Amino acid sequence: MQALAQLLSKIKTGSKVLLIFDYDGTLVPIVEKPELAKLDNETRELLEKLANHDLIKIALVSGRDIKTLQELSGVTNQNILIYGLHGGEILKNGEIYTNVSECYRSVIEDLKNALSDLNQLSGIYIEDKKYSISVHYRLANEENTQIAVDKFKKAIKDQGILLESDSQEKNKDQCSFRFQEGKKVIELLPNSFNKGTAVKSLVTSYPDYFPTYFGDDKTDVFAFSEIKKHNGLAFFIGNELLQPADQAITLIEVRRFLSEVINLISKNDYR
Repeated sequence: MQALAQLLSKIKTGSKVLLIFDYDGTLVPIVEKPELAKLDNETRELLEKLANHDLIKIALVSGRDIKTLQELSGVTNQNILIYGLHGGEILKNGEIYTNVSECYRSVIEDLKNALSDLNQLSGIYIEDKKYSISVHYRLANEENTQIAVDKFKKAIKDQGILLESDSQEKNKDQCSFRFQEGKKVIELLPNSFNKGTAVKSLVTSYPDYFPTYFGDDKTDVFAFSEIKKHNGLAFFIGNELLQPADQAITLIEVRRFLSEVINLISKNDYR
């Protein structure tokens, strides 16, 4: 039995389920400009309706900051848990809690200033996420992409930013970062948390719920791995399976799955 069918079977029999979703590429298509990634009304309504059922917990885990994620998704149901900045921010009961040292902000601000001339390159977009920074090159040609990537790596080195790989030189008083590549994007973000730590927090908070995670990128591997530690199911949104996810599905299948869950719960009146 495929993993998605197993999950639907659990829901059909009344099991409590924790559904954790990445945002970009999972609930919304990857778009040319990050600020255009709006959640469609149908998917938002499905998520908010599911979040009102006692046997379902809905959570969003994203690399975006929570305020941006709220604006793009339009989600207002406080039953939906939101983790932003790969887990550095948490939204609970309408309040945003930050678990990030301010030293990260000063490093990111300096790096952003060092990269300011990249804004002049066609197709390059710099996204300041307060405690992390991303350089998007989806719209750039090959030449500008290489210039941006080289400039980004050089700026990190020139500013003496401590990376995860510099473990032998790590100083507890310094903020440690990790360099990460995604779909047409490169990022520098705090090393103290990732989507896996966000998933761990959620699973620990709801131990009676069967854990699942849906994601579409290399950044979701941390989450996939954490889900597997708790004997849950992980779903990769794409054509070819990314390990250690259990099954590859499409974005359309994600929406179809949400609709099926609504139908199952309504039919069996589990609330």
